[in-house]
Amino acid sequence: MPDRELLETYPLFRAKQVEIPEPLYTLVSPSIKMFCPLCDSEQTYKHSNTIYDQHDEPQGRVPFPEITLTPRLAYKCASCDSHRRYFLVAIDKENGTVTKTGQSPPPQIQVSKAFERRLGLYAGVYKKGLMSESHGFGIGAFAYYRRVVENVIDALLKDIEALFPVQERATYEAALAQVAKTHVTERKIELVKDLLPSTLRPDGMNPLGALHSALSEGLHAQTDEECLESAETLRVILVYLVSQVDESRAAAKTFTEGMRKVLGPRGKKD
Repeated sequence: MPDRELLETYPLFRAKQVEIPEPLYTLVSPSIKMFCPLCDSEQTYKHSNTIYDQHDEPQGRVPFPEITLTPRLAYKCASCDSHRRYFLVAIDKENGTVTKTGQSPPPQIQVSKAFERRLGLYAGVYKKGLMSESHGFGIGAFAYYRRVVENVIDALLKDIEALFPVQERATYEAALAQVAKTHVTERKIELVKDLLPSTLRPDGMNPLGALHSALSEGLHAQTDEECLESAETLRVILVYLVSQVDESRAAAKTFTEGMRKVLGPRGKKD
């Protein structure tokens, strides 16, 4: 407390329920994994120091007063022993929450080149969603991610067709014909979500089903905090589907080309 998840991935200003230690000065800050620009790779950062505001600092280890504390946590890269990261957190004893209210260097908006190419014109919209999410702006993040999904869903659903065995494509192709007749994203997903191939169902979970549920909630029925959770769902599913479809298609292409090279000079094998 605060834990790794809060420091590594939680957006700013999103409170997390935790067990508050008593007395507060016994709080332990865990090691974290984040990108180090000096090492040019992900590295372990070790907690090096905790700085309290003057009015929060215990005198002779006297328990903290019953107020919201704002300690600043200092971290240093364990590999290069140079690059540092700082976090400002707010500890609310009464409600049992910790909130990350500041981070330096600020959260990075990183998108892989392959994923950015796949999104095309909408990569910029996706990045705006990432920026909104990193600052805890749930409604904004949800709106940006939804716009991306709405604009790439047709191509994504079409690409999924190639992942079906030839003898199983007819049903999916018929569903795609119905998809082409509607402009409503939720309806498009509803038409094909139960047909998703097993290769896109990790541990039996259906990403298109989860995507349909998240989109069906809409902006108006949710609080900003709920929108933030839905936005995270949209992002995770979008990245998974795009990446998995591309990887599966690339693997199939590599296999086909490799077999053609093997079989080419000798003709067809049994």
